[in-house]
Amino acid sequence: MKNLLGAVLAGCLILIATAGCSDRQEANRKQFEDLYKEYSDRFHEKMATQAGSMNPAQVAAEAARTWNNVFDEHKDIVRRRAEDILRDLREAPAINEKEYNQVVQAAPPEKEEEGLVLKQFLWNPVGAAQDYLNTLFAKVLQPPDQTRQAVLTSHATIFWLAIDRNPEHPKLMLRQGPWVFLVELSRRDDYYHADKLRWLQHVSMGPIRVEGAPETPGQPSGAGPEEGESTPPETPETPPKGADKEPQG
Repeated sequence: MKNLLGAVLAGCLILIATAGCSDRQEANRKQFEDLYKEYSDRFHEKMATQAGSMNPAQVAAEAARTWNNVFDEHKDIVRRRAEDILRDLREAPAINEKEYNQVVQAAPPEKEEEGLVLKQFLWNPVGAAQDYLNTLFAKVLQPPDQTRQAVLTSHATIFWLAIDRNPEHPKLMLRQGPWVFLVELSRRDDYYHADKLRWLQHVSMGPIRVEGAPETPGQPSGAGPEEGESTPPETPETPPKGADKEPQG
């Protein structure tokens, strides 16, 4: 009887804790969405009168400035929202790297425009991971392969998975058929920077080469995909196609 009562009590405590966590997450989400709406309203109001005279880099920089004006005093809210996003990710399965060939390993560049970090893309760890991955694709894939990747992921969404949910140094995985993309991030005050990107391909696919791949010690740079080879292919922001992203706001 005592064991039964103990089990019931433990179950009740778990339910209470879960409900409390859910309530906090919902409050975090609402606070963030309210601020994001303010950011979006300010940005679009300004763009309605100026966008025609601005190039894409200037538009991005103006969005970054507007983001800072709205969110700089609310970094705690941004952080809590990022933590909730990491907590909600599915667990990444373990992989045996002996079964994979490394296609690319890269230390990503800084993501800045006109001296401003584009936090509207990088506040969200999932969004940051996808944004850096898209940058890598733009460097190592030819335009037809980039188009093919966009087409593939437009038909079936792929989801980022959590290897490590530490909000200061999260590690995420994206799986697409025989391809595995691994991203290690670090938090810089109120946004995420990718410290390392790795692209792996299952050995069953045979060798794959990409053009313009960054040099990696011990890894030869590629020459373009051979005929018949497969090539692979997002934060409230304009999300890249195909990845499991936090919806705007």
